[in-house]
Amino acid sequence: MSFKTKLNSFITNATKQRDVLQELIHMALDHLEEKDSTIYLTMLLTRSVDVKSLPSVTIKDYIKEHAPVKYAKDSDGNHVFKQDKASEVVLTTRPTETWYDWKKAKHNNVKETDYGKRLTTDVKRLIEKGDKSSIISSLIAGGLSTKDLLSMIDSLDNLQLAA
Repeated sequence: MSFKTKLNSFITNATKQRDVLQELIHMALDHLEEKDSTIYLTMLLTRSVDVKSLPSVTIKDYIKEHAPVKYAKDSDGNHVFKQDKASEVVLTTRPTETWYDWKKAKHNNVKETDYGKRLTTDVKRLIEKGDKSSIISSLIAGGLSTKDLLSMIDSLDNLQLAA
């Protein structure tokens, strides 16, 4: 199987899975409304935590915003959804916005880091400490090639480090 085919399959499956999760949320909300029970909401969140790629905190917060529930420990010390009679949320219709688009899907944002700037800052800090081996480790971790590293060894050995 080619990389492109495998990638397309992965994206298709991931997209389907997030929609299946939305359906499960709707089913759990329906169960809450019909049976006055939070068991499906709790089961959904508890089991979704096992899938490390799912943003469980986002899912929990999405549910709390769309249902009159709170997330708290039960008498056995397990986290569960409990009905919140003081909640201003009224469960009348299913949410129209999906969990993955909710609040502009902040869980999907990739924090961009200026690695060049961070590397420079880290190296400067290590130079101030006078730790050559940590400087080299940081440079390698920052993406420095072996060739570049070898060309710098002499200059690092001659570096006047602070005492």
